[in-house]
Amino acid sequence: MQVRSPFDGFPETHQYEKDGKLTFTVKPRILTPLAAKTADLLTAASLCFWGFGLFISAEDQAINNLWGWLLYWGSLFALYPVFRWLWQSMLKTEKTLVLDADEFRVGGIFSGAGYNRKLAHSFALIRHDKTKVEQMQHEYEVRKASAQGKVIMKKPYYAESFHLIFEYMGQRNDVLDIYGHKEALAVVTRLKAIDDVLGGITQGGQGTTLEPEDQWETGPGDLDDWDDWND
Repeated sequence: MQVRSPFDGFPETHQYEKDGKLTFTVKPRILTPLAAKTADLLTAASLCFWGFGLFISAEDQAINNLWGWLLYWGSLFALYPVFRWLWQSMLKTEKTLVLDADEFRVGGIFSGAGYNRKLAHSFALIRHDKTKVEQMQHEYEVRKASAQGKVIMKKPYYAESFHLIFEYMGQRNDVLDIYGHKEALAVVTRLKAIDDVLGGITQGGQGTTLEPEDQWETGPGDLDDWDDWND
């Protein structure tokens, strides 16, 4: 039975050696709250166009039984998850996050921002800054509709979104805006796990280690020093 790596699955993670240092590249493909809202609007538009096409073509179709009509118009409902998946996939964005013993970098080598991992830092999730404004807007629209005798329900987007932040010497640095609690939690826990592994290597076993030799910190009097002295 193959042992599953703690870095399998979402988000995409690669582990390798670069310049003699253990390095991790994490590439989460996520929806922002704006992209999630746009995907839903485009899904609704796609269904409207499909329904309009069915209505026009129905005049030329010889459908003589109930099951035929159910299958014909049922395609409108069956295609909803297909359209939604398609638009969400197209609107997802990918960001490259690189971590090694010395640095955390957002973006590629020649772009983005770099931070010194040896300084106090941590990864965290916080609610999106626009959550409160969205909630107030939705409450206003619901009350307005209720006064007109209507019942509506507004879908939250920012209330279901999070800022992934890098706390750097107590200062907030936004890394990603992520729609969906499950996706946001997966990204932040992966980064924390990698950070812990790197800490286990650079801090003499004070974090999680992937290899037994990473648990030992070289110091005065170790075998390596004895071999150098004899040479």
